[in-house]
Amino acid sequence: MLHEINHMINHTELKLSKRTETINNKKLNMLDYQNHLYETFGKTFEEFENIFEDIDVNNQATKLQAPVFETPKQEIYQHLCAPSADFSQDPLHKQFSWACLRESMISHEPCIVDPLVQRCVDYVSQPGGLLETIRNPKLNYDEQLPAIAKLYEKYYLPLQAEQKKRDTNNESRDGS
Repeated sequence: MLHEINHMINHTELKLSKRTETINNKKLNMLDYQNHLYETFGKTFEEFENIFEDIDVNNQATKLQAPVFETPKQEIYQHLCAPSADFSQDPLHKQFSWACLRESMISHEPCIVDPLVQRCVDYVSQPGGLLETIRNPKLNYDEQLPAIAKLYEKYYLPLQAEQKKRDTNNESRDGS
């Protein structure tokens, strides 16, 4: 329940925020910025944002509002939401999203992913990295959304392109 309430709080924070992001020399309020991201990147960004917003809302619930839920949160992710830590057969960009989520929820159990993905996860997970911004339960969502957009553009999209390249190479080998 706290999880869904925190999603609503995040949406409200975007609506009420005084922060802006500049896109093409135009200042956008945070709700317009979010809509710009949806229009630019489509459904894949919405899914990506939801995964990373889940990191935030779960941390809000278990670090600030109800620390008693930390262990049940880990158990839910370990046994229901993401019972396997092995994402190595998934597309690279999906490995990245799910490894960031699962390792944020179950920090003691590293995920199995492609080495390229692991380097990306390690980089964004280091102290001061973009994932730390998203995991910080004291930041408002209007401060976290730009970090999510950066993760999407700097990691998800390049991994998606690399996956397409690998798929094309595999099809060429298989078709020869």
